[in-house]
Amino acid sequence: MNRFRKSFSVHILLLLLILLSGCSTVKYVKQDEFLLSKLTIESDNKRLRSSELEAYVKQKPNQRVFGIFKMPLHIYSLSGRNDKLGINRFIKRVGEAPVIYNSELTDKTVEELTKVAQNKGFLHARIDTSVIYKKKKAYVTYKIHAGEPFRISEYEKHIKDPVMDSILSANPLQPKILNNMILDNGILEDERTRLISILRNNGYYALNKDLFLYYADSTEQSNQIQLSLESVPKTNENRSAFDRFRISKIIVDTSFDPLADEYKLENLRRDTIFYKGVYIVENLNDIWLKSKYIDQALYFHTGDYYNESSVNATYSAFSRMPAIKFINIRFNPVSEDSDELVCLIELSKAKSQSFSTELEGTHSAGDLGAAVAFSYKHGNIFKGSEMLTFKVRGAYEQLHGTSITDNYTEFGGETSINFPRFLFPILHSSVRKKIRANTEFALSYNYQHRPEFTRVIAGGAWRYKWTVKEQHRHTFDFVDLSYTYLPRMSDEFKNEMDQINVNPVLRYSYENHFILRTGYTYYKTNNVKLNKFNPIRYTFRAGAESAGNALYAISSLTKAKKVNGGYEMLGIRYAQYVKGDLDYAMTYRIDKRNYIAWHVGFGVAYPYGNMTVIPYEKRYFAGGANSVRAWNVRTLGPGRYRRTEGIDFINQSGDIKLDLSVEYRSYLFWKLHGAIFIDAGNIWTLRKYDNQPGGQFQFDTFYKEIALGYGAGIRADFDYFVLRLDLGIKAYDPSLYARDSWRLIQPGKNDFVLNFAVGYPF
Repeated sequence: MNRFRKSFSVHILLLLLILLSGCSTVKYVKQDEFLLSKLTIESDNKRLRSSELEAYVKQKPNQRVFGIFKMPLHIYSLSGRNDKLGINRFIKRVGEAPVIYNSELTDKTVEELTKVAQNKGFLHARIDTSVIYKKKKAYVTYKIHAGEPFRISEYEKHIKDPVMDSILSANPLQPKILNNMILDNGILEDERTRLISILRNNGYYALNKDLFLYYADSTEQSNQIQLSLESVPKTNENRSAFDRFRISKIIVDTSFDPLADEYKLENLRRDTIFYKGVYIVENLNDIWLKSKYIDQALYFHTGDYYNESSVNATYSAFSRMPAIKFINIRFNPVSEDSDELVCLIELSKAKSQSFSTELEGTHSAGDLGAAVAFSYKHGNIFKGSEMLTFKVRGAYEQLHGTSITDNYTEFGGETSINFPRFLFPILHSSVRKKIRANTEFALSYNYQHRPEFTRVIAGGAWRYKWTVKEQHRHTFDFVDLSYTYLPRMSDEFKNEMDQINVNPVLRYSYENHFILRTGYTYYKTNNVKLNKFNPIRYTFRAGAESAGNALYAISSLTKAKKVNGGYEMLGIRYAQYVKGDLDYAMTYRIDKRNYIAWHVGFGVAYPYGNMTVIPYEKRYFAGGANSVRAWNVRTLGPGRYRRTEGIDFINQSGDIKLDLSVEYRSYLFWKLHGAIFIDAGNIWTLRKYDNQPGGQFQFDTFYKEIALGYGAGIRADFDYFVLRLDLGIKAYDPSLYARDSWRLIQPGKNDFVLNFAVGYPF
């Protein structure tokens, strides 16, 4: 039966390919038209790369799936010519109409490519085009002859206003324009923007970049440019642009409502108070934001010169407050001839409370279960935009071979409060204000009951989070405590644990223990939407944490006695380790429907001092939808370790992790995208454990233990979420070390893994 199904699937796939390949791609190309079949860009200078220039081409051929097969066009060609039939309209909507060659768009492309070359300093660049017509198809080639670039032989600034000139001269930042560099308009614009930013941070509120102009002078038959940046003369029309403005008054209106009608505004009971130099307008019926928190969010004050960076910092501080729905900051001169500004900050209130319910179904190793969770949020609990979150969750799972009263049940709750400001005792308020971080306190409790044992996990955390320019995110876990307590363990399970006491990882997982850790995580992304001007998106994450050091120091200083080779705190042995993680992912846009993505992940955790193993919840696992996809989740490694039977999650964990992936993504049709991928990686242990033979990391053999898988997937992209189905196939299985490790030629029935997930793998 399996052989029949496999043969049937292969024949269906071949039939589909024959149908698509048999459809003529020029079926809907008229007699006097040509299908744009291929486009090529050739450049004789590496500074004008073809991959970057493709973004400026006005007409491109039909989409190729994986850069090879024009599937959308073939699907379109499957449709009939009668558009009254619904099936024909559907097929055309799913597919892609043929791109008919247009010579006018070719001419416009030449103009665009010429501009790009000139903007990069190749002022004498020439673009030649050739079009070959063959069997109703057109093949277009653009050949770029760049010539010698123009270089800047000398660069000077001439700022007529002496105050402006002194401010710019005092700035320590290195100018972007240097002698002998190629004349690049992009760099020239960046330099002008940099200078404007410096001046706008020093009071020049009305300044704009049009007041600074470049002048270039070149000698005949020379590729050398003498460049100067000059400010325009001060006149009555642009006088305000050369004035330094001070802030004379700050008004914060907390009663602002952009959607309120005139009747509602007229009936508001407003009052204005004066707090630390700021006028605060309040709705007496709803004073929802305390004055001291408004003051803490302000990074400029009355009497200060206008500073654009301080304005952005103020906007960012108010944006971090969940109690605020709308923010508007604007400045107006006191009068037409005045160099003083009135600042008006308008704040509108957001909905403060919300309630939600979540239902979920579970299926773990054939055991069915369900869970329900209730969440409550209050975004302004103390009238300082503090976010209070409270969540309770209950779960039930029917276990195989047990009675109805002895199944798995779970009950838990967690609560947290987030302050949109930096809180720390002792530090002065001015110091706390300079640190633009949110402070979070959290508590959690989880009760688990199984036939074998009852376990309670409780925790608490004190952490800080802050973001810089929406690209750099930081999280500092100042204190993170996790406590695990097992009040009940069945006699049968106790006997089983005693029999396998040679496995410290397993034993430690079912003993009372706690972890007191400190950690830091840094996350960076360029946070761009991929398009022809932004072809690369990347994310980088680095994290480090340590646990038990403070407790170990206390135990050592107080000369506490060791129990079974380790210190205890309140009768419980505590964990001591250090752990670090690095993760990098990048997506490169080839064109609007083809992408290449790759991912590198590495982590290592080292136990020392008070413990010889890493806590189970802090160990690494491999396999699954976001790791090496040719293995099921938590079934790969460590090293060349091979489980004998059943599920072996405890032993298939490690102290070192390596994940490598590369993926080619291509649009298919409708909402569907395809992908082909190669994954590699594994986990290892730092120490040799009897229950994990072959799992220890060795420098001279670890490369032989890197698992390799490949496969293909289908993704349904619905904008707000992505459904993903990936088929992974084992190529190299390190657990079959020195036997049949390579699985490419004759893969077995266990070498295929189907992964379903939400979202992209990285």
